[in-house]
Amino acid sequence: LRGVHVAAMVQNVSLAEDNRLCKQVEDLCASGCQVSVITRRDDANEPWRSHPGLTLIEYRAPKDGDSTAGHLREYLASLSRQIPRLMHLHLRYRIDVLQICQPPDLYFPVAAVARRLGIRVLIDQRDLMPETLGQRYASPPARAMKILHWLETRTQAHADATVTVNDYLRSRLISAGGAAEEIRVVRNGPLLQRLDRAHAA
Repeated sequence: LRGVHVAAMVQNVSLAEDNRLCKQVEDLCASGCQVSVITRRDDANEPWRSHPGLTLIEYRAPKDGDSTAGHLREYLASLSRQIPRLMHLHLRYRIDVLQICQPPDLYFPVAAVARRLGIRVLIDQRDLMPETLGQRYASPPARAMKILHWLETRTQAHADATVTVNDYLRSRLISAGGAAEEIRVVRNGPLLQRLDRAHAA
C-alpha cells in the first residue's frame, strides 16, 4: 500500500465525528498510504489538519436538512462543494482509490467518472437509505422507497468493491446488484488498545 493515494469523501459529518473513518485514516497512514479526506469544516478537525500522511480538504458545511426536501438540498449543496475539490485534488495528486462514505446514495455519477479515469472506487456503506426513510413513517411513501432502492442499484453498478458493517447490509447490497465476492463486512468496534487500558485501570 505504500505510496498509494486514497481519497475519501464523507458528507453527513466531519472527519472528527466519524469514528469509523478516523480509524481507517490512521490505519492507511500507518501503512504508508497518502490519504486525503474531503469533509465538512469543523473546529473538531483541528488535530487531523496536521496528521502525518493526511491531507484534509474542508468545505463549508451546508445547513442540515430537517425534511425530505431539506435533506436533498443539504446533499446537493455538499456535492457542489465536494466535486470541485475532488477534481482539483486529482489534477494535483493522482488518486488511486476513491472511498465514498455513504449514505447518501448520490455519488454514483462521481464513481462512474472516477472509474473512467482509472480510479478504483470503494463504497463504505454504513446505513441504508430505504430503511432510514422507513423508520420515519408507519407507511413509507412507495415512490420514494422505489427511488431509494434504484439509487442503491446505481451505486453498486459503479463500485469496484464495497465494505459494510454487518451481514444484513451485505445481503441487501447483493440484492441491489453488488457482486457477492466484492462486498465485505468490516465491523465497527472499539479499539482493543483502549479496552486494554480501561481494563488495566
